[in-house]
Amino acid sequence: MKKLIQLIIFFWVANTVTNEKQKDLLIKLLIISGVIVSIVGFSQAWSTAVTLQTRVAGTMSVYMTFAGLLMLVGLIALGRYLFNDTKEKWVMVAIGLIIFCLLLTLTRQAWLGFFVGFLVLIIFWNKKYLLAIPVAMIGLLLFAPESVKDRIFSLTDLNDWTFQARIFLWQGGLKIFQDYPITGCGFKCVDVLHTQYPDPSGYIARHRGMHNNIIQLLVDTGILGLGTWLSIWVAYFLSIYKQLNKKTINSISKGLVLGSLAAVTGFLAGGMFETNFYDSEVVMLLYFIMGLALAETSKKVGYKNDQL
Repeated sequence: MKKLIQLIIFFWVANTVTNEKQKDLLIKLLIISGVIVSIVGFSQAWSTAVTLQTRVAGTMSVYMTFAGLLMLVGLIALGRYLFNDTKEKWVMVAIGLIIFCLLLTLTRQAWLGFFVGFLVLIIFWNKKYLLAIPVAMIGLLLFAPESVKDRIFSLTDLNDWTFQARIFLWQGGLKIFQDYPITGCGFKCVDVLHTQYPDPSGYIARHRGMHNNIIQLLVDTGILGLGTWLSIWVAYFLSIYKQLNKKTINSISKGLVLGSLAAVTGFLAGGMFETNFYDSEVVMLLYFIMGLALAETSKKVGYKNDQL
């Protein structure tokens, strides 16, 4: 029920934001909030060396949630900067702070999500800059803190224990799904059923979650639930396509729409290795961003396109 209530955020934002001034103000507040929580994250990194045991969690209790929020806000900020006709220097500074703090969380699924969202934005902005990505990656490896470098290199290590743990979780989840293929076994059912399935690694008993949105939904809601969930994203992408094809779209709105597209794509990419759909704080922000991007606004309240 809580998941359904959270969805109200999308409809609330989409139907209450009525003009471009409101939309622009909300984007700015979102980016500024991202900067503030990033500064909190920096203070944690300054007082305690960043390791896998002391990851930056900012204003959240869990580093993965914090990383997911930074990923979404960072992509919204990047979309605004790239597509706004007026290049706002403060937004560029904000992007740098948010990205650096995201790195300090050492959260690879959020890194992956940001990278995928970044690719989406570059493709829509100027494809030739895709060639600069390898150079940027080399620079990151040269100048990033050692803890960040080690985490990046672990992405290519198939023997990494966290990757192996996910393999065991996915295999166990698919076995449960085979017994409940249509409607699944219900939310948190793994807490009750995990003892009925082989678990030689002990990871299912320890984690209970599948660390993958698709497998988690197959377990909890079956094919019917997963199909419904996928249809939400299909409808969203179609709506984004319609927004981008409007002749009246201005640069601020285009940046928001494409930033939202990048954020959703990044969220889905990160969700291949983490059940971020069940992370309430991340999902609520995602719904807010989606609703803001699709809100039908008038051009009243004093904003002309060339003054945005």
